[in-house]
Amino acid sequence: MSTLIHKKKLYQQDKIGKCVFVGYGHDGVAKYCSMCGTTPSKPFNQYREHYDKSYPFHLTGYSSNNRVYVSKSPIDVMSRATLSLLRGQEWKSDHYLSLGLSGSCT
Repeated sequence: MSTLIHKKKLYQQDKIGKCVFVGYGHDGVAKYCSMCGTTPSKPFNQYREHYDKSYPFHLTGYSSNNRVYVSKSPIDVMSRATLSLLRGQEWKSDHYLSLGLSGSCT
């Protein structure tokens, strides 16, 4: 998570703890944003208006690797990268792409 926070792809919106996932264009400008709540008793899932889903949340691996993991949501992307890490694999060697489908934070 620290890598995602450092790259400004993940941050906490407010004191309640909404997670914000950001996708960037080639120009480095934020183009996509989805938010989800972290409180099980109060589900929350929203996309920001005027954001372009063709620039989804993703993690870019080494350019020499052609393996891409496609997931439904940013949480799934983070989970897949974490599983690689826990297995002793270099998670940064692969590419991860979120399709950004609704209901993505549950």
